Amino acid sequence: MDTELANNFISEFKRIFEDGVDKIKKACEIYVKALDCGEPGVQKAFELANPTVSRSMWASFEMVGRGLMHERLIYMNGRAGHTLRRLPMTQQKQALESGVEIMTEDKEVLLVQMENITPIQASLAFASDHIRTPGEQRAVLESGKLKKMSFKKVDPVYKVNGSKIFITGPMQLTKSDLLRMLSEIE
Repeated sequence: MDTELANNFISEFKRIFEDGVDKIKKACEIYVKALDCGEPGVQKAFELANPTVSRSMWASFEMVGRGLMHERLIYMNGRAGHTLRRLPMTQQKQALESGVEIMTEDKEVLLVQMENITPIQASLAFASDHIRTPGEQRAVLESGKLKKMSFKKVDPVYKVNGSKIFITGPMQLTKSDLLRMLSEIE
């Protein structure tokens, strides 16, 4: 695809997506105004008019509309997003806009954007009720708790038959794993 054409698609997508997030925030504010008007059955009326929206999503809409949850967290999954939802709005904004400090096993501190945070980094950076400081993260690393939470590397489950490789189970490959597998092909 032509670079200029690709950039045009990317720019258009970004503009529409950002407009969509802004409109979701406005819709959430309207939902809260309706809830606060005091009319009985308003929440049920919204649910009936929008049957594809889950109850947990309505709760998120209310939190966004009341300014208790950042609108970007509506579409953020995983441990990091789940923990951020429970934090004060200032901490949510800071993490979403600036990223989160993550301490490596070498005691180096990295600033990681929320879009790039791995599950292991999220486990290290987020306690159940706050974002851990680098000092708290160091204590977690030194206590060995993170090793209990980390993913265990499993030997690849595959079989080479002639010029084909058959994957027989879920696996994660490194470059060296892939090169080793390719070298086994006849």
